[in-house]
Amino acid sequence: MTGYSIKDLFQKKDSASVVQSVVQQPQVLLLSAPGQLNLHNRGQSEIYLWGSKFGDTPAIIEKEPRIRPIGAFYYIFTDKLRTNGVSGEVLVPLEVYLSDSLNHHYIAKFNLLIEVNGEDFVIHTQQMGVVQGEWGNL
Repeated sequence: MTGYSIKDLFQKKDSASVVQSVVQQPQVLLLSAPGQLNLHNRGQSEIYLWGSKFGDTPAIIEKEPRIRPIGAFYYIFTDKLRTNGVSGEVLVPLEVYLSDSLNHHYIAKFNLLIEVNGEDFVIHTQQMGVVQGEWGNL
């Protein structure tokens, strides 16, 4: 026994540090599915999705976030990526802009290998990591 009560421990910490110890960096996984990409919240707290940047297109930041609870998915439809009559493959970076409940900003980075062969259309995903950083001025 250490001799500290729960009350003593909370008096030694301010409320922000107690909350900070509970909130973790977002843990997300991007999965490919027919007609969509699924961003899976694998972390221990809800995440807030604010926007994204696909390839060299301008970043899109929403005025209000989409909240994803623990274990939930966010669906990104890929029908606009289809090209008729074009075959080949291209590697495209994707950034997803996230925050946590304390409004810390994060960037989830992915590479998408897009393969098109006539009517066939496949996207392979590669996780490049989640980093803390500002995306508000993009």
